[in-house]
Amino acid sequence: MKKIFFACWILLGLSGCGWTPLYGTQPAETRAEMAAIDILPIANAAGFAMRADLQARLNPTGAAAAKKYALAVEILPVQSFYQNIQTDYFASGEHLTATARYELRDRETGRTLLASSSKAVGSYSIIRDPYATIVTRQKTEQDLMKMLTSDIIQNVISFLNESAHENQAAANPRP
Repeated sequence: MKKIFFACWILLGLSGCGWTPLYGTQPAETRAEMAAIDILPIANAAGFAMRADLQARLNPTGAAAAKKYALAVEILPVQSFYQNIQTDYFASGEHLTATARYELRDRETGRTLLASSSKAVGSYSIIRDPYATIVTRQKTEQDLMKMLTSDIIQNVISFLNESAHENQAAANPRP
C-alpha cells in the first residue's frame, strides 16, 4: 500500500512541474513542431534508410505542415577494430563505432538551433563462415544506424520541448 501511495505521490509531483515522458505521446505543440522538420537527404544507403526512419518517427501521421526547420545529418564512416585476437591471428570479434553529426536549422533565417553528434557502439562475433560474418556485420551496422536515429530524435524532441516551454513562459510571464 505504501508503494502505491509513494508512486502516486511521485506522479502527482511530476505532473505539476511540466515533465512529459520522452517516449510517450508528445504535447500537441511539440508534435506540430516535429511535423515541421524537413529532413534533408543523407548520403549513401544507410543515410537513405535513416532519413526514412527519421521521417516516419518525427511525423508518424504524415501530416502536411509548413516546414519551419531543416535537419541536416552527416553519417561518418563506421570505425572498426578487431577484438580478441587469438594465437593464430584470427580475431573472434569486431567492435564498430558509428557517428552522426546533425544540425537543426531555422529555414527562414538559416540560423543553427541545435548542433550535436551522436555515437553508437556495437560488436559482433566473427566466425569461420565468411557469408555469416558479412551478414552479421551488416545487421550490426543497421542496428547502429537505428541507435543513432533514436538518439537524434531524442535530442531534437528535447530541444523542441524546451523551446515550447520557453515560448510558453515568455507568453505567460509570472507576476
